[in-house]
Amino acid sequence: MKLESIKEVKGIIKLKTGTRVGGSSENIEIGGNDNPVIRNPHTGEMYIPGSSIKGKMRSIMEWIEGVVLSNGKVHTCSDSNCSICRTFGRGAED
Repeated sequence: MKLESIKEVKGIIKLKTGTRVGGSSENIEIGGNDNPVIRNPHTGEMYIPGSSIKGKMRSIMEWIEGVVLSNGKVHTCSDSNCSICRTFGRGAED
């Protein structure tokens, strides 16, 4: 499988509930924040990384297509007509 084109997706995200995209804190100090939020290092504003949006889109497509796996892993197959694998790719083992 090779990359044939890149599509740009634009939109507006409207939050209807609280949303938190967490980062990692390597060092937790006494009284420190053990649950940090991802922020833009230049502006300090919170943001949602593209990888998080991609993961959510894939998850929704798996539910729509009825291929959600009970073990929690992402769907992967060898069907060249599979819209999920064509759009998001397959795992390294596949």
